[in-house]
Amino acid sequence: MSQKLAGSRIDVLINNAGIYTDDNSNGFGRLDYQAWTHSLVVNTEAPIKMAEAFLPQIKTSDKGLIVNISSLMGSILHRSSKAALNAAMKSLAIELKNQSVGVLTFHPGWVKTDMGGPNALIDAEQSVAGMRTLIENFSLDQSGSFVKYDGTPMPW
Repeated sequence: MSQKLAGSRIDVLINNAGIYTDDNSNGFGRLDYQAWTHSLVVNTEAPIKMAEAFLPQIKTSDKGLIVNISSLMGSILHRSSKAALNAAMKSLAIELKNQSVGVLTFHPGWVKTDMGGPNALIDAEQSVAGMRTLIENFSLDQSGSFVKYDGTPMPW
């Protein structure tokens, strides 16, 4: 797909795809290492590959921003793959800053979705609206940040 878009400009690349392979049967002592590896490939490696593939188009933009959806939720498999995403994107932010490309990673909040469930605290519209505002107002000095949808800095 990147080759098809050669010569195009991408203002904001959003890495939102992810999987949740955890279940109650594979906690510590019963870890499913194949599922864990699959989580790492999809949740960590794929966003880096997307950034790598579309970097030429991102660099031509005035905005030039790579956005990632992370999480603090889940058990060992999911949480560790998202922590790896956070670390990888922090490193990518350092590497790309001198090329005027920013990197921003979000915790979308506990959202009422199939994954978040009906007891979650916010709806998708509130989460997305907050992230859109932060993307609109992004400046390069924020690159490498991990923030909640409302702009609250997230420890990890």
